[in-house]
Amino acid sequence: MPLVIKQWYASETPGEDGAHVRIDGRSQGALAFILSILGIAPVTNIRADKANFRFEQGSLKGSLSLCIPLGRISSVLYGFSRPWKEALSILASFGAGGTAAILASMNRGYGQPPPVMALVFWWIVSLAVAFVYYKLNKTMTLGIAETGGSKHYIEFKRSVIENVALDEKQAKYAGDLIIWLMGRRSDGKA
Repeated sequence: MPLVIKQWYASETPGEDGAHVRIDGRSQGALAFILSILGIAPVTNIRADKANFRFEQGSLKGSLSLCIPLGRISSVLYGFSRPWKEALSILASFGAGGTAAILASMNRGYGQPPPVMALVFWWIVSLAVAFVYYKLNKTMTLGIAETGGSKHYIEFKRSVIENVALDEKQAKYAGDLIIWLMGRRSDGKA
């Protein structure tokens, strides 16, 4: 399940902790948000500095922490998925369901035939619900593959509560920064 982003930093200039890429994610939902405020929520962190890639994953049961030297990374992966099929399904389901309910009320003798505006309004509401679903459920992926074949990645989407909005360009930029750090490391510039 994709995480929502609590914090996002990606820059050629290292942050206060020395990381060029820093991503902190948490589980979705209001309960996970409250637990994160209390400091007991399961979180996933990715950090990339001039020498290492760190991947930390915590849960209520325990935690896992990996520190991988940049020289042991064979590839960087980043990408995104757009939930357009799900959004179209929502649009069709809401639109058809509402239309059927409006037309059924007409056949049961509940009054005059429904005005065209009621149908138009229902389809506009259906379109709005599908659009909101699409915008909130675009998923980005960022991670690495070690030379031994192990893959470590984070899937994330925008956070409404923390108001962190991300897009494909930012995921690509973070991946490109990790590649840049790997190149600096191999060139001896780190």
